[in-house]
Amino acid sequence: MKKIFLFAILLMALQTQAQTIKIPDANFKAALINQGFDTNNDGEIQVAEAQKVTRLYVNGAGITNLTGIKSFTRLEEFGFYDNQIKTLDLEGMSSLRSIYGGNNNMQYARVKGLTNLETMYLHDNKIKALDLTGLNKLNDLKMYRNALFKVNFSHLPNLENVELQYNSLVDFVAEGSGVKKLNLSNNNITSIDLTSMKKLESVNLDDNMFLSTLKIRGLRSLRSLYCSPNLIKNLNMSGTVSLREFSW
Repeated sequence: MKKIFLFAILLMALQTQAQTIKIPDANFKAALINQGFDTNNDGEIQVAEAQKVTRLYVNGAGITNLTGIKSFTRLEEFGFYDNQIKTLDLEGMSSLRSIYGGNNNMQYARVKGLTNLETMYLHDNKIKALDLTGLNKLNDLKMYRNALFKVNFSHLPNLENVELQYNSLVDFVAEGSGVKKLNLSNNNITSIDLTSMKKLESVNLDDNMFLSTLKIRGLRSLRSLYCSPNLIKNLNMSGTVSLREFSW
C-alpha cells in the first residue's frame, strides 16, 4: 500500500513538471520562446521551465494578455513596457520584487499580496483604482499619468518615493507613512493634511487649481514645497525648520 502511495505522489510530481502552461496570447508565448525559456524546444512553456525564471522582460512585444504569468512562481523582476495590456493580474506572486509596466493600455491592476515587492512602475496607463494591501516592502511607486481618484498609503511603512502627478486625485491618505518624496502635481486635490508624514523632504502640489487647505505644520525634514497656483489663504508653516525651496 505504501509503495502505491509513493508511486502516486511521484506520478503527480512528474505530471506537474510536464504540464504545459496555457498562454493564449501568441505574442507573449513567442516572446518567452525567443528568450530561450523553452529549454526542451517543444514549442511550449512547461511549468518546470517557468519555475526556473527569476527575471523576465517582454517590452514592446505587442502583448494584450498575460495569462500564464502566474506559473512563473519564482519571478522576482518583471518588465512589460510598451504593450497593450488592459488587465494586469499578479495577485499572490509573492516572489516579485520589481514591476515595470509603463505605457500600456491598462485599466485594472491586481497586485494585492505582493509581500516582497519593492518597486512598482505602472505610469502612463488608465488605472482608476489600486489595492495596495500587503505591499509592506514597497519603496518606490511611479503611477503618474493614470486615472486614479483616491489612494491610501497609510499601511505602507517602507514607501519613500511616490509619483502620482497627472491623475484625477481628489483624496490622498498616507497617515504615518515613511514617504520622503511626494509628487501630486496636476490633480484635483482641494484639501490635504500632511502633518503625520514626518519624514517628508519634498512635496509637489503644483497645478491643483482648487487646493484651499494644506497642512504642513511640524514637518521638520521638509526641504522643498511647491503648490502654485492654489486657493490657499492661510498657511501655517511653524516647525518647517528645514524648508529652503518654496513656491505658493
